[in-house]
Parts: sequence; C-alpha cells; structure tokens
Amino acid sequence: MYGGEAKIPDDVDLLVAGFACDDFSTLNNVRKTLEEKGESGDTFFAVKMYMHLYHPKLVVLENVMGAPWTDESLAAQKKKKKNQTSIAAHLDQIGYHSIHLKVDTKEYYLPHTRQRGYMVCIDRASMPADTKWAAMEAACTSMIESLKRTATVPVEAMLFNSDDPRLHVLLDHDKKCDNKVVKWDRCKIGHLDYCQVHGLGDRHPITNWKPDGSKEMPNFHKPLLGMTERVADSMDVAHKRNLARGFDDRYYKSVISLPSYCPLLILLHSRLLELSQNVYRVEDSTRNGIQGCLTPTNMAFSTVQGRRITGAEAARLQGIDLDQVDTTNMPESLLLDMSGNAMTSTVVGTVIFAALLTFQDMFNVEHRAPAILPPEPNPSHEGEEALIQVESNSAEYVPVTVDKITSLARSTCRLCHCEGRHEIFATTFQKCRLCGHTACRKCGKSPKHEYERFQVGFTKARKNPLEFAELIKKSIPKEVNLGTLYSNTTESFLTQIAKDIIPQGFDHDSWNKTMSAVRNALKSRVFFRNYRRKESWIITYDSPEAILKLNISADRVEWLLYANTSQVPLGSPIGQYLRQFPIARMSPKGSDIVKGMWGYWLPQRKVFKATVTSSGPLISTYKNGAGLASALHQFNHSYVTVAFDSSYDPRYFSENIQGTYIASPICGQAFNTMHLHTGRKLGQKPLGLFFDHEQQTGDPSQHCFKFGHDFRRKDCGEYVEVVAQLPASWRQPIIQGRETNDAADVKILGSEIPWRDFLGMHTEQVNVTVHGRWVTLGTHSLNLSGSRFTYSQLPVDISHLDLTCGKEAVIFSCKGKINYKISCLLPKNKWTQIDRTNRATFWPEFSWALQQGLQINGHREANSNWHDWSDIIDGCLTCAPTPPALLWTLNRKGKQVPYEDPEQASKWEKSMKRRPSPVRVLFYIDNHGNMTLSINMNAVTLMHRAESRLLINGPSSDTKLSWRLVTDHGQKEQPMFKPLTLKNLRTHPTSFVMNNCEF
Repeated sequence: MYGGEAKIPDDVDLLVAGFACDDFSTLNNVRKTLEEKGESGDTFFAVKMYMHLYHPKLVVLENVMGAPWTDESLAAQKKKKKNQTSIAAHLDQIGYHSIHLKVDTKEYYLPHTRQRGYMVCIDRASMPADTKWAAMEAACTSMIESLKRTATVPVEAMLFNSDDPRLHVLLDHDKKCDNKVVKWDRCKIGHLDYCQVHGLGDRHPITNWKPDGSKEMPNFHKPLLGMTERVADSMDVAHKRNLARGFDDRYYKSVISLPSYCPLLILLHSRLLELSQNVYRVEDSTRNGIQGCLTPTNMAFSTVQGRRITGAEAARLQGIDLDQVDTTNMPESLLLDMSGNAMTSTVVGTVIFAALLTFQDMFNVEHRAPAILPPEPNPSHEGEEALIQVESNSAEYVPVTVDKITSLARSTCRLCHCEGRHEIFATTFQKCRLCGHTACRKCGKSPKHEYERFQVGFTKARKNPLEFAELIKKSIPKEVNLGTLYSNTTESFLTQIAKDIIPQGFDHDSWNKTMSAVRNALKSRVFFRNYRRKESWIITYDSPEAILKLNISADRVEWLLYANTSQVPLGSPIGQYLRQFPIARMSPKGSDIVKGMWGYWLPQRKVFKATVTSSGPLISTYKNGAGLASALHQFNHSYVTVAFDSSYDPRYFSENIQGTYIASPICGQAFNTMHLHTGRKLGQKPLGLFFDHEQQTGDPSQHCFKFGHDFRRKDCGEYVEVVAQLPASWRQPIIQGRETNDAADVKILGSEIPWRDFLGMHTEQVNVTVHGRWVTLGTHSLNLSGSRFTYSQLPVDISHLDLTCGKEAVIFSCKGKINYKISCLLPKNKWTQIDRTNRATFWPEFSWALQQGLQINGHREANSNWHDWSDIIDGCLTCAPTPPALLWTLNRKGKQVPYEDPEQASKWEKSMKRRPSPVRVLFYIDNHGNMTLSINMNAVTLMHRAESRLLINGPSSDTKLSWRLVTDHGQKEQPMFKPLTLKNLRTHPTSFVMNNCEF
C-alpha cells in the first residue's frame, strides 16, 4: 500500500523488473550511461543490488533497444563514452547468466509496434550442476521464437466504437488542458517547407482553418479542446499526404500484412497519426493496421473516428485488461502515462512462460507445499424463506405492433453524433434535404449539407431513450430458437448452392465450410445480449453459432441472421463473406414484430451491362479543392446517368438504380463523391452513388463506386448496405484545366473554353455487379420455445430482515438450466463471487436469463419505500475505518499544502478494501449447465458509511438515516429531487435537508 512499510521479500523465485529508460531513449538528446547514474542508472543499480543480496532464481529485465544490454551493443554505439560496462557484464559479476532478446510487440499478438530489449537472467548457483548453458540458452531463445504470433486484428478492432460512453473521458480530459497560445513559428516553417517539397499546398481541408483563426472540424470529430495550431496543421498536412497516396483517410479501410499461417487476413483500419510530433519528423509510415509505439507523451489520433486514443485503449494495446485492474481514481493523463511506460503483457508473458519451462528444474516445484487457497465464498440464506417464487420462460414476451415501435424509434433515435447512445438534447436539430443526414446546429458544419430545421413540435415531442429500451425488452423474447428456419426445403436449397455456386475467392473446401457454418446457424438458438441506439435501434442476439440483429428505424423493422464467425479470421474468405452477407431476414408488417415470413439469401453473383454517362457542369475534384499540386485544375462532371441494356433483371435489385445522379459534394463520402438520384418520390429514402473504401482490401485501386441508401459512417466490422456496385476500374473522368497566362481564369486544356462553361460528355460501357438476391422458401417462421427459470424475489414487506452489522440478507436468486456450452473462463462446481476478474465474462453471458426477474416489484424507482434506520452508534470501524490524519508541509514555492499521514493512510487503505460490501453476487454452475445465482444485501454497512461521513463529531439524537432498494436503477428516467434547502440554524442547529431527505 502507498506510504506503508513492507518487508522486502528475500525468498523470491521470479523477479520481473523494468528500470527507467529516460537516459537510453532516442527521444532524449542528452543521454547518460549507467555509470553516470542518471534516473536509468539509479534504478538499474537498485535492481542489481537486490539481485546481489537475495539471488532470485529467474530475473526478467525490460528496457528500450538503446540500453547497453551487451558488450556487442555497446561496441555498435556511434557515440560511445569511455568506461562503460554492459548490463550483461554487470550481472555476470554477481553470478548470473543472461540471454539478450530483441522483440517487437506486433509479433506477439497485438497490432502495436513497440521494439524493446529483454534479458532473461539465471542465477548460476541455482542451476543443476550438470546444466549445459549453451544448450539451455538456445532452447529458451528457440521457444520464445516459436511462440511468436503476428497480430491478426488491426488496431481499429481494439478501439472503442465511435459512440462508446467511455469516450467521454476525452472531453473531460481536454477541458482541463491549457488553451494558452503556443508559439510554433519554427514548426510552421518546417510544415510549409514539407508541403512545398511534396506538392501538398497550403489549404486546410480537415480543419477548414479560416484567416481569422476559426476552424470548422468535421462533424464526426470528437472535441479536442487542447488542440494547438501546430496539431491542427498536422491534421491537414497528414490528410493531404494521404490524398496524394491515393486514399481519403476520413474513410480509409486498409490491409494488415499477415504471417503464412493466415495469409488472407485483410482488415479494416484507419490511419493512426502521431500528432505529438511534426509532420516532417513522423511521416505516418507505420505498416497498415499497426499502432506506432505508444509513449507517455504521444497523441495517437484515429482519422476515421476523428479523435485521440484514450488511456483505456492504450492499455488494451499493451495487452492490459482493465476489467482486471481498478483504475477508478486514475485520471486520464495518468492512465496514458502508465500505458506508455508499461511492459506489453503478451511479450513479457511469453518471455516468462518460455523461461519457466526451459529452466523449470531450478525451482523444485514437486517438493513444495501446495499454495493455500482462499476459502470458497458462500451465499447468505438469511430471509430466504420469505422470498416470493416466480416462474419464467425466456421466450415469453408482450407483442408490440410495427407502427408503435417505429413511432417510438422515431422519437428516441439519435439525431446527432454528440447525443451518443443515451442523451436527448434540447437544441435545434436539422436534416439535409438531399441525403437525409441529421445533426445539431453546433455540430452540423462540415460537411455543410443542405440543412432544413426540424419543426419545433417534433423536437419537443422527443422521448427519453429509456422508454424505447423498456418497451423493446418487454416486446421480444430473450431466447430465440432458430431451428424452424432449417427444414428439408432449406437443406435442398443449401445443397444446391454448395453444388452450383462458388463465389469469387473461394475454393470447394472453403465454400463447403461456409455452407456448414450457415447450416449450424439455422439450427441454433440465440440469446438476447444488448441494444444500441444510433440513427436507428439495433438489438443483438447471439450464440456460438449465430448472430441475430433486429434493426428498428423510423420507417422499418427488420431481422437479419448471420453466422457467428468470431473464431474465423476477420479477413479470410469465409470471415469476409459471412460478416458481410446475412443468411436470412424477416420484415414484420403487423401486430407483432417477432412474427413474419423469413427469406433466404441466394449468393448468386450477377453482372449486368450498363451505360454510364458523365455530363453536365464541371465541379472541382476533392484533391484539387484540397490544394494538391498533382491535382491542380482537375474537374469532374456533376451528372452521372446509368442505363441498363436488355440483360437487366429487376429480381436482383431492391431498388431501380437507373437514372441520373447529381453530384452533392457538400454531403461528403470518400473524396466528397456523393451523387444523389434525381427521381426519388416524396417519402422515399435518398438513393446515392458514392465511392467506398471497402473493408475487404487496403488497396485503394481495388475500391469502387456503390449504389445504396446507407450513407452512415461505419465502425470496425460494419459494412455498407449496397444495392449494386460499379467495377473498380471505373472512375469519374478527369477534365484537366490550365491557368491562363494572366492567371485570371482556368480554361479546359487544349481549348479556349472556360471551365465553368464546359458542357462535354463522356460515355462508357461498364459491368454493374450484384452479389445475390433474396428468395422465399415456403412459410418459415420462428419457434419461440425457451428455457425455464425460477426467480426468488424479495417481498414488499421486509420487516423479517435481520438488519444488524455483519449480517447479509438474500434478496434475489435464480435457478435454471443453460442449454449451450458455457464459457470456459467461468469456474464450475463451486460458489464464485462476481468481482472485477469475472464480471466482464459473467454478465454478458447470462444477463438474458436474469433480466426478467431482476426488477423486483415494490423495489423500483417508482414504488420503492424508504426504511428508517435508527441504530446510531459511535462509529463502526469495520464498515467505516478511521481516515488518516491530515498533515501540512511547505512546497517548493513556500505554500502550505496538505498531505495524509503515510502510515495511517496505508492502514486505512487496507481496511477500506476489507470492509463489507453492500451487495454481493454469487453464482454456482455445475457440469450439466445448471446455474444458481444469489444476490445478498448488507444495508447496515451502507448506513455505517453514511453515518461516519455525516456525524464527524459523534452521534446526534437529531440524526435520521433511511435506506431503500432500487432494482431498476438506470432503467427508468431519474426523478427530479428538490434543491438543497438550508433550515434556520437558530431553530434547527444540527440538521439540514438534502434531496428531500432529512438528516
């Protein structure tokens, strides 16, 4: 504990130590040797002293590559100082063999390049007498090498989704940033020189930086309130640099190179910029899909999500599972610093694992006493006999009509990125009359769109998203049996597909595996997992075999069934296909959104001949508008007309895509290529033609223009819904202009026609591709048989509870059988308490089985009663330990500052961790899948905590405490309490009223 004394352990088998890297880092212009005893030298010699005194058998050291690991690395230094001794030589002096390793995190499971030096140190005295060191050294090195696994997911897959509530830390952190003006004259000159050399121009296409200093960031960017002018300019320069490379990094999805055991894995990835360095120092040249080396001071920035990487995400990229670490009181800046300094867990874990296996004979494990395990926790049975039993079936639900649910979706869905998943803001919202995009007035500035304000009545009539969540949870089953979708007719259909159709990129073996995954999905059961509010509502079910999604928007309800490919590489042909294309779908129309006829996907790729004509007035290309020298005076036609020949088959098109599309660059998309169909009727969704950076490949030359209604920005793993697509070879024709001699105008190259007056035309014969179509196979509908559970719930009358300190009462239990293979991460045949180590596994796995019973009647926000508690005592040290004394000292500026007594603080922190928990949740799972869950409550410990905070000067006869149990917290809109009211101190000298409760 911080500040407390502790005995230094003197009988250690394994020591893992990372000493300070400051004096060896390439970012340090004034480096020091070990012997000069800077911060690195001091910490290293402290480690060496411990090793010399206590001789741990195995030591693993970590530092930067530039540390003086061996005599050879010292000899290779360009500016070598005299009288240096390598780390290996220092350790040899105290009796240690050493193995030096050079490793990179990206070769050990994580998409993060972090080159580090490791040293495995073995105490010679602990080794068996007949050990041959050279052979053991080779064996250890070979094992570490054999455990290499190149990262098979891109960094984007490890970041939070763009609407994740955990991203609020960015706003909270940046509000604390100092917004003072930072001089950047030298950097500015360097940036201008860099742009001139590379032909990038001086414009600001991302920040829209105006002469008055104001900026209009893209509407999907998260606030970066501490952004300096240098950082803003770095964003623009980096964006133009990527445009010159051939892709728009606002939408770019690139490829990650993979090892031989997974050669086809291709993944989504945005460019991750390093904004803490100038553009000419770090040129965004890291391999696609890989995060550059994280440091305590860097500013990693995602171009697709328009934000910094958070401290929690940085920890993920270091292999640190924050579900296992308590970071509650750790500020964002400290979490970033910790992640930048940390060892990568997958690397140090691999080194430790290999060393322990190689040198296991040193430890004599067989003759040691077994470790003493903590006692198994047991649930309380206090009050169990008074619980009320309720039987439940996971397939039961209360039907809701399509009209009702879509109407509620319309009034609760997100209208702007800033609203996130849960908020409803009382502000002015607007909708683009061209593409349908919505945004608030504050965010909706870039792209500009052609906005119209929502009517005031609509905005005022919006409802809390919790209303939709409450209704949808009642209106759908928690478990869905998909088995009725698989019949003899379905099997014949799938057999014919496997025989007659092999999509591009598949061989017979991989296509048969795909069909096998489809069959398994159609035979499976799926379970409710979560709901998510975006521009529409998405409800997700899953199981090891299938994923079922329910999409509810203002005008449509649709069920989509996918095969679950979580164990299949993201970019393999099987993984790509099954993630992109649903297996089956259903669009209900009547009084029950769960019932309807299902259709099946026929993956029959068809190519249709079409004539594509580009014409109309010219508009500037995006690269030209961004100021790139290579695209100077380049223009496109503003109209694109599509017409099919006689091969056209309307069965393959969910929409008739023929007609004329008008360019609408103000509506965005990659390279601002949005074109909108001119023949849409009132009430129809806009139909667009736009360039899409596909997820299947990182080569922009293989990306293409697509037809569709789906213009939303996508998170990792999400695909654009496409009606059809043009070939990758088709691009809008470029009309090249030239500047007149007097620089007064631009005319078309080879003519005297001003570019604004040019009305040429370009016609091409192209192939339009459709990947398949939907077919019906008889009258398939869902079987709603579910699992049965018994809930035991606390009654409204709780007078039977024994509310004394140290006693728990059971308030809820659940018993039932789980009909699928339970995660191996959860222990079996023992009572286990849910805590930080297992909650991230347990709740997603079983919340579907518990939701119907966890909200207990009589103990909800709307009807839960307050229960008076009058057992006022003079402090309970078990529940409320005495806090440490406050001491005072003078800081460097001579100002008095407080601090806690270190010894007392250490004891207090230990006592705080040992105090009883107000709520304990325990579960028991046997080998047959039978699960029991018990929730125990200790209300008295909560009273004692409140008492210790309120009654600093001892108990008072005027003090009143009360408590209540609320089982739907966060599921309902919170009540509005009256403001704090101070009473007249002359008549009420020791009491006050807060939140309508008297203390």
